[in-house]
Amino acid sequence: MVEEILQMYQNLELRAILELLMDPTWLATGLKVDFDTLVNECGEISCRISEIISVHGECDQKISSYAIIPNDFFEDIESLWKGRVKRIHLEEAYTEVERAADALSLAVSLFIHFQ
Repeated sequence: MVEEILQMYQNLELRAILELLMDPTWLATGLKVDFDTLVNECGEISCRISEIISVHGECDQKISSYAIIPNDFFEDIESLWKGRVKRIHLEEAYTEVERAADALSLAVSLFIHFQ
């Protein structure tokens, strides 16, 4: 919603519509917000989100892959979050996931070897 408000604000025709929506929004929510305050706060929120969330994905965060385990397994588990949250904010979790993937690969290899 934040990005939509900012996009509407940047387009002169849509900005007028956005301004017209302020009163019905106030009536529906009971919250009266100044138009400029809304736009400024949305800008700050957008910046804060982009500090944590990677909009285009981070290329250093590859989905785990091991020859012994089907790629679909890791794709299903990791694709929902890997590359979306910047690693710097969840370094410990990323390291734990990598260790768990290594342990799983080793366990499957040992299971196959001893069967």
